Amino acid sequence: LVMLLPADFPRAHDIHVSAPVFAFTFLVSVITGILFGMAPAVQAARLDPREGLQKAGRTTTASGHQSRLRNALVISEVSLACVLLIGAGLILRSLLNQLHLDPGFQQEHVLTANISLPHEQYKTNATTGHFYDQLVADLGALPGVESVGAGSDLPWTGWDENAGGFNIEGKKPPPNQDFHARYHMATPGYFQALGIPLLSGRSFTESDTHDSPPVIVVNRAMAERYWPGENVVGRRMTFEDTPKEKDWMTIVGVVGDVKDQPNSPQAEPGFWWPELLAAEPGMSVVMRSSSNPDLLADALRNEVRRLNPALAVADIQVMDRIVIHR
Repeated sequence: LVMLLPADFPRAHDIHVSAPVFAFTFLVSVITGILFGMAPAVQAARLDPREGLQKAGRTTTASGHQSRLRNALVISEVSLACVLLIGAGLILRSLLNQLHLDPGFQQEHVLTANISLPHEQYKTNATTGHFYDQLVADLGALPGVESVGAGSDLPWTGWDENAGGFNIEGKKPPPNQDFHARYHMATPGYFQALGIPLLSGRSFTESDTHDSPPVIVVNRAMAERYWPGENVVGRRMTFEDTPKEKDWMTIVGVVGDVKDQPNSPQAEPGFWWPELLAAEPGMSVVMRSSSNPDLLADALRNEVRRLNPALAVADIQVMDRIVIHR
């Protein structure tokens, strides 16, 4: 069965025959065969041979007790078979549902890693943003890299940072409630590297900096909750109660939904700031490769070391493993 799996099947090397389990099942099978094989022999040994010879060639009718026991065994066997069949059907349906589940991103051929910048060296948003901007540019020039980006979090890892109390231009929140949404940070290329689809508008670009008007990207869940049936590209929101023109953040794009966890009931409303505008010292680097993404691990370490030899790269793993472990 392992030989029939695709070459990129996750954790195929971990599939093997367990010697203890094999020995246990083999022993149980032998003991079961012996016990059930000896039962008719023991029963036959209790009969008088002369009585057996006299009954030979004649059709005998089982006693009422034997008939009831036989019927009970048949009913039990059929019932257990039905239970096993129902269980197998439910498992198969769950497997099919899982195979056809759209996670909202493309996990194949993606390498991820975490980097945390020390505050002593990167004290300002400008220095932090410049580091990740340069790292993404250098990694994107490597052979075999199709797209690369960095973000505050990875899909399905339980990110639940919430921003509340913001204002939406032309809208009022429900009574005794505030507008709220998950907030994230991302560099240009982050959505492309993870395969999160851009539904409308545009993603971040290198021109989205402190010197340009502030912009954000929202997910479909946020667009549908606060702007149902509307084109949200060009809409604005702010965290100021009495905003000036420079305080408004303009929505430039809408991306597909990704749930916090695979078993979350639905995706939460969320938005992203550009990393160059709202720098975060700890980021997750995402690299999409045209071949085996594990081959990019050393190149990633080398590029980080070239920018800052004192930095460590943590949690290097392919996105397939993150999804499997969830």
